[in-house]
Amino acid sequence: ADEAVLTKRDPENQEEEEEVVEKREPENQEDEKEEEEEVEKRDPENQDEEEELKEVVEKRDPEEKALEEIAVEEKREDAEVAMDSEASEVEDLEARAVQARFTLVDYRGRRINGEREGLLLFNGGTVCDDHFSTNSAHAICKTMGYRSSSHYRHGLVYGSFQSRKRIGLDNVICTSTHWAACRSTTHHNCHHREDILLTCHGSASSWLTIEELL
Repeated sequence: ADEAVLTKRDPENQEEEEEVVEKREPENQEDEKEEEEEVEKRDPENQDEEEELKEVVEKRDPEEKALEEIAVEEKREDAEVAMDSEASEVEDLEARAVQARFTLVDYRGRRINGEREGLLLFNGGTVCDDHFSTNSAHAICKTMGYRSSSHYRHGLVYGSFQSRKRIGLDNVICTSTHWAACRSTTHHNCHHREDILLTCHGSASSWLTIEELL
């Protein structure tokens, strides 16, 4: 009897469940359709945003390229200016070194070769000791082919031979031991007791480089 009741009820339950499922399925389908519509609505918005970003990037790219080109040109110009200034400095150093005409002579006016003290002459005139320094002595010795200066002093040592000469250079100021770093003047306010006597060291011009001479 119980089994008969169950068999009667089961078909009813099945029918009810199928109806519920059928009702739910259209609802689910409607929900899915709504979601698809929302996605479709959002997609165009996203596409618009992407297109706007692309436009911004495309606008920026030419500007960035132009700025990069300007920066590169400025660097090239700076490099060219630096090279030109270096070349002009080298030319100036060479010119100044060539203009330096120093000699060392003894009391008879004979040129001294070797590590002996002599009266320092510039283009035939004596050199005053105003602002003269160790740097000045080294720089001048190098222009004559020596390695460096070992000693210098001032005084009227060679009598009339010295006193009859004109004073040719004054205020020899050197910021380093190279003549290119020196400045001087041919105008003076000196007496011959201020003349420089110089001793140079390392007479070996064959192994001195051009940079050392400068």
